[in-house]
Amino acid sequence: MAIIAAIFLITSSTAAQEPVYWDVVDDIRSEGFDNSHVMESAGYLADVIGPRFTGSPNMRQAQEWALARMTEFGLSSVEKEAWGEETVGWEIQRVSVHMTAPDYQMVIAYPFALTPGTSGPIVTNAVIATIRTSEDFDRYRGQLDGAVVLSTPPMPM
Repeated sequence: MAIIAAIFLITSSTAAQEPVYWDVVDDIRSEGFDNSHVMESAGYLADVIGPRFTGSPNMRQAQEWALARMTEFGLSSVEKEAWGEETVGWEIQRVSVHMTAPDYQMVIAYPFALTPGTSGPIVTNAVIATIRTSEDFDRYRGQLDGAVVLSTPPMPM
């Protein structure tokens, strides 16, 4: 009985296979390898438009660019569709961090996304706090309020 079932499975699976149209496969591969705009598009989005945080002006610029690009490629009915609720945008306008003691040194720094701005320069302590796990949060609880938090340790010199 098992032999009959095995023969049935083998013959039914081979009979149900669709034919492969290799000329179509070759056309698709050729289009991807020879006429692709992937690197050009990725480069423009990354290097010209830049970071695209949700709701940011750069995100809107990238959306408009993508709509225009798809229209250039000949697609019809290209539309931007809303998704989810309206989000609050965020982008870095300017950030400047300076170490003033024991010696002056500019610090290369970027704020975490959605970090609120300040109303002007602040002078405060800096704390190196490498936080990777929930236990790390517990270790630093109550110690970081009002401090500039350096989230990665300094590089060895």
